[in-house]
Amino acid sequence: MIKSKNNIKYTRELGNKFWFEFDYPFNSTFRDIGQNMNNLIGIAFNIFNEYKKNYDKINLKLDEAKFKKTVEEMHENDNIFSLTNEQWKIMNDNLKDLENLKNAFEDFGQGILYDADHDDLRTARIEGIPQYDPVTGNLMLFRIHKMDTNTMWKWWHSFIRAVVLIKPEEKKWFEIDKLIAYAYIIDFYVKPKQYYQFPNGIILENDPQNPTGPGSPNAVNKAKFILSAKEFDELDKIFENVW
Repeated sequence: MIKSKNNIKYTRELGNKFWFEFDYPFNSTFRDIGQNMNNLIGIAFNIFNEYKKNYDKINLKLDEAKFKKTVEEMHENDNIFSLTNEQWKIMNDNLKDLENLKNAFEDFGQGILYDADHDDLRTARIEGIPQYDPVTGNLMLFRIHKMDTNTMWKWWHSFIRAVVLIKPEEKKWFEIDKLIAYAYIIDFYVKPKQYYQFPNGIILENDPQNPTGPGSPNAVNKAKFILSAKEFDELDKIFENVW
């Protein structure tokens, strides 16, 4: 059960800690995450592909029965819940309540969480070799906690959809999915860049992504409506860019 409040006050430092711990076990951009985790991520991507097949983009409606049946026929429920349990543990251990989670997702969508404490662990590598951005020539340091690609938002949403369809009592994931949609809308308006995409790695003082600045309050305000969503159908539409 998600608590509404606790005595831990959210800060951007706490946001950095949370997103580092949340991302590192699952992200193969920086290292070999191991066969087991690769298998779990592969299952999640298979679910995403099935979600796309079963989502009617004209009528903006998921065929829930067909999608659920397809997921169940994968016979991967134990692995699916292994991944969700690991994600939930990291959320709960770090942030404790829904308000802190909302703040963390809000900052994530804005791209204002600047983390220079894990450069060696957040450098893009291929077979262990550090990579350089072909546009800026900068070493590909992922100092900003943000979503790596737009597809990843939809991947996460589709995975949660599957979880709740096969285990409806997992109601906390609807609240998490609302936060994913919230951050996605903010990201849509801000279009945050990764650290290495800034010329010479310099984020100007007046840039909305400056980690000591106010962020992008207009984008945040435009996204707040989705926090009142009552049904998954409303969230499905967000990831089709319909709002």
